[in-house]
Amino acid sequence: MTATDPPETIPARLAATLLLVVDDPFRVLMVQRSAQGFFPSALVFPGGTLDPGDHVDDWLPHLGGHEEIEAEARALRIAAWRETWEETGIAPHGAPPPPASARPPLLDSLRAAAARIELGATVPFGHWVTPATVARRYDTHFFLAAAPAPFEPAVDGHEIVAAHWLEPGEVIARSEGGDRSILFSTLANLHLLARSRSTREALDAARARPVIPAHPRREDRGGEVWVSIPESCGYPLSRMRFAGVIAGN
Repeated sequence: MTATDPPETIPARLAATLLLVVDDPFRVLMVQRSAQGFFPSALVFPGGTLDPGDHVDDWLPHLGGHEEIEAEARALRIAAWRETWEETGIAPHGAPPPPASARPPLLDSLRAAAARIELGATVPFGHWVTPATVARRYDTHFFLAAAPAPFEPAVDGHEIVAAHWLEPGEVIARSEGGDRSILFSTLANLHLLARSRSTREALDAARARPVIPAHPRREDRGGEVWVSIPESCGYPLSRMRFAGVIAGN
């Protein structure tokens, strides 16, 4: 590579995030990251990067509705649930909550309970790709699902320090009040979720809406740096004043 060559684009890592929702009132599960590591102290949806183990056929007996879903899309849904389990202890319908002393792998828990992940009920909700100019890039797929009841989240206190069921409008109000812990991708998806008033309404809307990949970009506006996505992506919120992080969970 010479001084005149364009910089190499860093590949984006596949990642999955789960918007787990409950009713009465309509709320979504959100977690607070620790002050160390990437996205420090950010308020996000549970999620993380795809694991090689998310592709293995051992999952197949514990999946519902997977026959019509391609392998990568299937693995992304598995990753969304696996990360939610690892970060909050909340499992798909039919699986018991983990013991307080240890959290076995999700696949082991599904086997023990003869439970399964209903992939058809884990609905695509959003797709965000970190800009090519960012050092750590993610190709993140957001999914929506109804939460099993009556589980309450339990965090490890290390990577994730808190987990709460929050009304979308409550988190939006916090951001408008100056809370900088909420990433643009998170806030935009909350605005989209806030259009619905119940789990059924949100799932029906997600199934009817095409998921258009959002590629955030930075822009200068009157001496301030903003981050935006095209309005054609279908989000009620398409721009936000830049607060240091462009895209995440």
